[in-house]
Amino acid sequence: MKRICYYLYILTLLLSSPAYSQPDDEASDSTPRPLEINRNYPTVGEHAFLLQETENRLTLTQARAAFANKQFTPANAPVPGVGLTNRGVWLKLDVHNKTNEVLSRRMILEATWLDHIEIYIIKNNRLVFQNKTGDAMPLSSRQIDNRLFTIEHAFTPGSSEIYLRAQSHEPVVLPLSFYDLTTATRYDSYRSYGYGILYGIISGLLLFNLLLYISIRQQRYLFYVLYLAMYLFMDISYTGHGYLYFWQNATHWQYWLPSLSIVLYATSGIFFALSFLKIKQLFPAIYTKTIRFCIFICGLQILLVILDQGQTSVAISLLYVMFFSLFTFYYAIISFNKGHNDAIYYLAATLATLIGAATTVLSVLSVIPYTPLTFHAGEIAVAFDSILLSIALAEQIRRAQNETLQAQQLARTDILTRLGNRLAFDEISEQVWDNATRNKQPLCFIMLDIDKFKNINDRHGHAAGDTVLKTISAALQKMVREGDVLVRWGGEEFAIMLPQTSLTQAKKLAQRIRRAIEALNVSTDTASIKVTISLGVAEKDEEMNSVSDLFSLADHCLYQAKQQGRNRVVCADQNPGLLEVS
Repeated sequence: MKRICYYLYILTLLLSSPAYSQPDDEASDSTPRPLEINRNYPTVGEHAFLLQETENRLTLTQARAAFANKQFTPANAPVPGVGLTNRGVWLKLDVHNKTNEVLSRRMILEATWLDHIEIYIIKNNRLVFQNKTGDAMPLSSRQIDNRLFTIEHAFTPGSSEIYLRAQSHEPVVLPLSFYDLTTATRYDSYRSYGYGILYGIISGLLLFNLLLYISIRQQRYLFYVLYLAMYLFMDISYTGHGYLYFWQNATHWQYWLPSLSIVLYATSGIFFALSFLKIKQLFPAIYTKTIRFCIFICGLQILLVILDQGQTSVAISLLYVMFFSLFTFYYAIISFNKGHNDAIYYLAATLATLIGAATTVLSVLSVIPYTPLTFHAGEIAVAFDSILLSIALAEQIRRAQNETLQAQQLARTDILTRLGNRLAFDEISEQVWDNATRNKQPLCFIMLDIDKFKNINDRHGHAAGDTVLKTISAALQKMVREGDVLVRWGGEEFAIMLPQTSLTQAKKLAQRIRRAIEALNVSTDTASIKVTISLGVAEKDEEMNSVSDLFSLADHCLYQAKQQGRNRVVCADQNPGLLEVS
């Protein structure tokens, strides 16, 4: 568990921190300043001018004219964003190369869901570079084979202009960075490590709970596996991993997949919550309404696909995932109030997911500032959520196992005396017998019975009889060794199996027990009762085939002790058929 928490901490650092950062004094005022070629910029928004198209799509020439006419405004944010819009958004940046060298720099746009991206670089009023790419185009359209939109360009000495246009049916945010190649490579490595840890945690928990479901067949584990699987599916859809590795040319699939995967993720999470929190049993009306709501949302998404309403689909999916966290948080509260204590785990996990999901969605919609931490808050929260819920599920298994063990222990324990019963003896006696046989060690058996116990019950009552049984049980426990097997055989009978004990030693123990019980005064509410016992002692010999043979011989000796006047010990002599009375 400590190792998982350590990995989660590292994941937070890797996903929420840029690979390289430094103070940006030049961009401290509201007027965007040019990018200096000898510096690295984790975000360039404060150096950018922004323009959102109004009606018609602008060409590069028109965009340059609009900038000349001061229609662009300072972005005034590290990561510019305009939320959901059908209109194109332009960024304009200047780059100063004050050296005498040609320096290559890499620009990375991390919003992997943008449909159309156009990048133009102008030098001395001449277009020197252009690239058109985006989520709606095959991977081959990208200059560099990467899940992120990555542009590499060699900047000659002097000033250059960068124009970037983005348009999408999903939220338009522009987390653009500007790095030298070494820093850019390090940045990619850090992000790869972060996602490796994230996917490793989720995949490990997924496989673990899948094995649990296969083993115990409880529905909540299946729903949890589906929940984790849908999260992975959603995340690789939004982060570009799926497009890079699985469906490189399926642009139509990629167009719809992010929003649909969000709906699948939220729906699977709701189903898991309903199962884990026992909503169907505790609140059947809420359960039914929730199922209907999920079916409605899924059906609505299918209809939006048919009607080709991509932006509406995205808006509904983002709202749905936020409502999913709110719904399940409320369900956890009412379930906990109903006495379902495991809901406290879900409350903690859901609170993290609620904050993380809301932070990510609001940053993507540009309601709050888009930063690495706000954008990846949902991923970090889900990792934390998954660990907490896995702990909760494991705790349920542990508790169920403990309850099973307690039930098994109760089944093997005499309720009155707290000694083992006949079932406990049957389970352990075979092992003791086999050890004695294999190692050729002596093994003895003592059967003892309380004399005239029926008279005690008839004269003093069953409560007094119970007190006698408990008193004798306590005395026997003090006199046997740790490795001996002491059980209440039934009624007023007790049995003691004595490993590695000779007949002589067993006889001496039996006599000590007889004298100790004879000396007892059992105090009850009505009287002080004197008690005696009779004992039969037998030793394992080569002619015996099983424990039952040893028990039969000891029981025969006990019978003889009763017949010969009680309050005595009868031992089976080594010579067949002979008994020793003491």
